[in-house]
This record gives sequence, C-alpha cells and structure tokens, in this order.
Amino acid sequence: MRNIVNEFRKEPLGLPPLHIRQAVRLMIDEHVPHTYCWSPSFVPKPADWPAHIDVSGFFFLNLATDYKPPKDILQFLKSGDPPIYIGFGSITGHDSDRILEVVLEALKTTGYRALLSGFETDSDELSDNILKINNCPHDWLFQHVVAVCHHGGAGTTAAGLRAGKPTIIVPFFGDQFFWGSMVSKSGAGPAPLPGKTVTAKQLAAAFEFVHDPKVQAAALKISTNFQNENGCEVAVQSFHAHLPLHKMRSDLEPTFAACFRLIKYDLQISRPVAQVLVAAELIQESELSSHSTYGWSTLMHDGTFQVFTRNFKRAVTKITNSVHRIKRSRSAHSSERKSTDDTQNNSKNETINVGHSFKNELALYGKIEKPTKEEQIQKAQIEKKVKQSVHYGLATVVGKPPNHNRASSTSFRGSSAITTSPHKNVAKSQTNNNHLPIKTNQQTTERNPPSILSKGKSSTQVKDETITKSPEEKASDISGFSIDVCRQILTDFKKIKEERMRSNDHEKSIRQIRLLHPLHRSRSRSKLAQ
Repeated sequence: MRNIVNEFRKEPLGLPPLHIRQAVRLMIDEHVPHTYCWSPSFVPKPADWPAHIDVSGFFFLNLATDYKPPKDILQFLKSGDPPIYIGFGSITGHDSDRILEVVLEALKTTGYRALLSGFETDSDELSDNILKINNCPHDWLFQHVVAVCHHGGAGTTAAGLRAGKPTIIVPFFGDQFFWGSMVSKSGAGPAPLPGKTVTAKQLAAAFEFVHDPKVQAAALKISTNFQNENGCEVAVQSFHAHLPLHKMRSDLEPTFAACFRLIKYDLQISRPVAQVLVAAELIQESELSSHSTYGWSTLMHDGTFQVFTRNFKRAVTKITNSVHRIKRSRSAHSSERKSTDDTQNNSKNETINVGHSFKNELALYGKIEKPTKEEQIQKAQIEKKVKQSVHYGLATVVGKPPNHNRASSTSFRGSSAITTSPHKNVAKSQTNNNHLPIKTNQQTTERNPPSILSKGKSSTQVKDETITKSPEEKASDISGFSIDVCRQILTDFKKIKEERMRSNDHEKSIRQIRLLHPLHRSRSRSKLAQ
C-alpha cells in the first residue's frame, strides 16, 4: 500500500512521498478532520475519539424511483413466500464453484426460496425455488425478500439493514469481518461465516436463524433508527464545521475564498477583490502575498520531516488525555471504572510514554537539503506569476513544495494549477492550458501575457475606452463583479486605508513623545544643576 499511496501523492497531487513512520500516526498527529460514513446508532462513535472525527450515517442512493423490474422477478416474487437474497458479486474469486455448491446444498436442505445474484450458472440447472437474477437496485429488491446473504460490504450491509432485513454475512477479507461482527452483535443476524471455510450445514443453520421472529424484530429496529438519520446531510455539516472559515473568508467581499493577503492593511482578500483594487490603482501587485489557510507539519521530498513539532503535539495529547482520564477516574463510581481509568496504574506509564514520543528522533532525520539557487529563482518566478495572474485574469499557479526544510501549506489559489518539480525541466499542466508559463532550464520561448484590458483590441482602442470609464467600471470589467459591488469594495477599502493612516500618525506621535520625554527630562535636570 505504501507504494500506491506515494505514487498517488507524487503524480496527481504533487505532494512529497511519506515515510512509513510518518504515515502510521499522520492523521492522528495532524488532527486531520474526517468522517466515518456509517450509522451512529449501529456503530456508535467511541468515547475516546477526538472532536475532529465524526460519524455521520450511511449514504444511500435511491435508485428505485424509476426502476421497472423484469417480469420473471415479479412472477417469482408473487409465486410463493418471500425469498432469501444471496449475492457475493465477484468477491468469491477462484472459489466461486465451491461457494455455489454450498449455497445450493443449504437451500436444498432447508427448502427456502432464493434469488441468486452474481454466480455464473445455467438457470436450467437450478430448481424451481431458485431464480438467478442480474443487477437489480438493492433499495427496491430488498423490500421484497425475507433476508439477505452477502459478503459483507459496507454498502450492501447498510442497504439490507435499511430495508429491515435479517442479514447473513459470509466475509472474505477486509472490513467484511467487522460488519459481520456488528450485525451479529446487534442481533440482526448470525455470527459471520468466513467464505474460505463455510459449509452447507453452517449456511443452512444461518437460513433457519434469520427466520426467527426475534432476529426479524432486531432488524426492523435498526431500520427504524436508519430512517431517523441523514448521513449525507450530517457529512456535509461535518465537512463545513471543520473548515477554517476565519482564514478562508475574504474581507471586503466574501463571495470567493481568500487567497491573497495585504499585510500592510492586515486584510485577506479573494482574487476578484484583488483585481478590483489593482484595477482602481489603490494598491500595487507587489503589495500582494499569497494567503495560506492552514499549515501542516513539514513533509519533505527526501522523507525528512519536523519530528520535534510532531512529537511535541503527540506529547501534549498524551498529557491532556491523561488528565481527562484522572478526572474521570476520580469522579466515576468504583464499580464503573475501567482498567484504563486506574490512576495508580497509569500515571507512571503516561509520564514514561511522553518521553517515548521523542525516542529515536534523530534517527528519523535524513539529509536536510538547502534550496539550490535554481530552486530559489524558480520560486521567485512562481510568486511573480501568482501576482501577475490577478491583473491578467489567468489561472493562478500552485508550485510543488520545495525540497528543503520548510513547512508546507495549503492555499486556495484558483481553479487550475501547475505542478512543478525542482529536479525536472518540464512543467506539467493538471487541468488545461489556461496557465502562465514557467521558465525552465531548457530554452523556451515565453510570450508575455496580454493585458486583460485589451481583450484582443488595439492599444489605441483600449486607451480610448478606458479613459472614459470610472474606476468602478474598469474594476467590474476585470473582476466580474457588478459596478455596485466594486464601488462598495473601493469605498470600504478607502475607509480602512484612512483608518490605518490615522492609526499610523497616532503611533508616530506617541513614539515622538516617548523619544522627546527623556530629552526633556535631561534638559530639566541640567537647568536645576545650574
């Protein structure tokens, strides 16, 4: 998996590869917000999970709205008792023939009717109580069966329980065993039957088990809980709740995310707002600097990273968690205490574990590379292009993180990007050709980007047209904002600029007074001495 992850990071994402020691605790140490998309009523969020991890609920696709089932399925469903759905997809692999024999033998033993999905078999060889079907929306099909039997994929498990059907899980690998255990624990199905060892006798007993009224009642209870949940809505809320909105929101006009910063006025502004201010000649492009919305601990091209920063976070987390456990242990009733809450047993271990965070710290460092002169020049060119994009209206540039000991960051800089490598001579375009060219070591011909004011017209025509336009009109043409919005942006910025000037004058006066006060005191002392 390491090679797959690192290839994905390097090529599509333009990120440096991860060392295995980094990756093990990366999501934990960096407090990366993420959401588990399963039902909190079915698998509750553990009490020791931090606040940046959420459980939203399952996602469902309502595919049955316009679905028209084949006639053979309708006739089979009407001809007898509700059948058992049995489907494993292609998960059975080379063992599909044996699994099919087990299923057919179990059905022959119990006499139950079944819908068989995903097995390569001739329908003529099946008995009358079995119908082989092709792909069919689960949200429609599971309403018409008595139980479901499958490999235990998260989606199929959720669909069966949502329909209120007892579930038999025959897992083969991965999280399928987990879902089998959760179904069994809830009482909505038997213990999971591993696909590599399942027998016809075990499967027949499972078929009998799911017809138990208590098991069916447990499945219906889970279905009721699912109906009161909206996984998609909660997941969207979770996504927005963890966004650093205070750093993303643009000052002056908040429609677009902030991607530039005016340090002089302590403002974070979006690209269109920057275009308005530049077009109105209230600021220079050189005053703009890129705005980072979030900074992560360093991840280096050569596998090095800032171990101390990461381990300091880990140590603080251990201390904080230890304090919480001590409080919980003291407040809890003795019969309700867990072994992990025993202060006497764990206080010493926690103190030792804090030091473990920094163990072998120096061993993790590779060769710390300083940026080469070419890399520094290339970085300066990229920053220049980013600022030019405000004026010329082209896609902004996001460079690949440099190969030296500096922290990487995430910035909102536009819709398209260019991924550059400091050791390659080729700049790769990720999305389209609407980008600014970057100079490389190869001799290339670079055309100066046309002025956004020209739009294909001669300079004389542009000059004649722009002379008669107000700053608001010119800003509107460039940024896409309406004239009224541009006027409001300019008005607000002028007020901020005036306030800043008054504040600077006031601070200047205070500094002068502080400088003159010692001089005045020294003169007074000299007069008294005379």
